Amino acid sequence: MDFHSLDFDDGIGHFQTMTTTPRTFPLAEATDVRGQRVDVRQLASDYLLVLITLKRADCPVCPQLLKMLNLYGLEPDANKYVDPFTQREWDIEPDRKKFFRLLLKRDAYFIVICPGSEEAVAQIQQDTPFMQYPFIGGEQAMSLGHSLKLNMSDTELWPAMLEVEPNNLAASLISFGRGPGEYDQNRLFKKLFIERCHMEIRGMEAMAEARSLIEQTKRRIVKCRDKKLAGYNLSLLPRQPPPQPPKEEEPSNESRPFHDVLPPEILDIVLSFTPDTRSLVKLARTSRLFYMTSCNVIIQRLKDKTLLVQNALPKKDGQVLEIEDEALSIGLNRWHDDSEGVGYRDLERRVVALKAINTDVTKWTRQWSRRTPPRQFNAPIEKEPALFL
Repeated sequence: MDFHSLDFDDGIGHFQTMTTTPRTFPLAEATDVRGQRVDVRQLASDYLLVLITLKRADCPVCPQLLKMLNLYGLEPDANKYVDPFTQREWDIEPDRKKFFRLLLKRDAYFIVICPGSEEAVAQIQQDTPFMQYPFIGGEQAMSLGHSLKLNMSDTELWPAMLEVEPNNLAASLISFGRGPGEYDQNRLFKKLFIERCHMEIRGMEAMAEARSLIEQTKRRIVKCRDKKLAGYNLSLLPRQPPPQPPKEEEPSNESRPFHDVLPPEILDIVLSFTPDTRSLVKLARTSRLFYMTSCNVIIQRLKDKTLLVQNALPKKDGQVLEIEDEALSIGLNRWHDDSEGVGYRDLERRVVALKAINTDVTKWTRQWSRRTPPRQFNAPIEKEPALFL
């Protein structure tokens, strides 16, 4: 299923041309209304960084979005919200709040930008309350609004939500516009949910590839142990086969090189300190024992990285999802490794590390035999009509 085909109520749907306007957050650092330094680049590296712009300090509508986010998970004790404009009463079930708290608290981080005096903006932060996140006001707010192309007037900003990329601080719109009873929280939830699901699927794919490499390397160890590999095949590095030397008798233990009589357990420990895969596979040229030990170290590294990813992926009935037709939904267990859940950037780092070692190992295993490509996951997101209502 196409992630972007989900049926969400997007609320305000105008100003579509604004979504394609290129934007960049102009500062790597900023200062909030309390005088605290805000390291924007670091926050974007640690979280899915979301900018929330408020129209102005005396706007009664914009702070309602922040109160809605508190209800959905940012404030653990908030269990009810009454919209002052529509009188609609909102509440949320504990299990659903736990999931949204993962999205809002562990995956995302918020910076609020609001025109107005720093005292007035600080009062909004206090009254909402939204104390755990920085608020930027005063001239700095209007200057940032101008750089982000969100100026409504000389004293007002367009209400919007934007995601800031970690590498170049490019800012892309999540939502644009806000009105009484229409706070566009659904677009934010959709964005965070899709980002997490994409990364979870990348993790499943990386695990499938790692397991394929592990099985292939195990078979290689068996062939080497049974002396079914030609001498030049002991190298994991691709090169042209050298001429076959005359077969010589196996030397006695007394005349064998040191590396052939070193206990395998000690050799395994020694080679486990090899810093990278390329250095490790070079050592595999030394002898059959080094070859098998190098393969064992590679297998263990693949297993270690796979376990880190596995612990961050959702489970169903105690098992990590591994089949491509399994739906990704909010009802899966994402808290088995951490009571608060593994945040998006942490999950991303684990997946990237596993994919990196997969790529390294594949460079030197591709020559062994033609390998069936790992299956691709196109896991759909389970469609829940009332998902974010």
